[in-house]
Amino acid sequence: MNRFVEHQMLITFKEFRTDCHRHFKKYSDPEEARANPPNILVGRHEDWYFLWDHYVSRAFQEQSRTNKAARQKQPYNHNSGSKLFLQ
Repeated sequence: MNRFVEHQMLITFKEFRTDCHRHFKKYSDPEEARANPPNILVGRHEDWYFLWDHYVSRAFQEQSRTNKAARQKQPYNHNSGSKLFLQ
């Protein structure tokens, strides 16, 4: 497969995953989040339940805590030349 197409697919999937996690974090109660899938997954409850299970898993929560702590220790945001890394 063409490298460009693979790269675009990777970016699109990452954005999809990020959007779903943002939607999940909007709710203070995980059960409420489970009952309200994001618009892109309406009618695809199995997919939303799979992601929800991942978000509430112990492994995901531990990795999230570890990453938050590591980010807080960073004295500055990484950048690559004039283009910001975090956009």
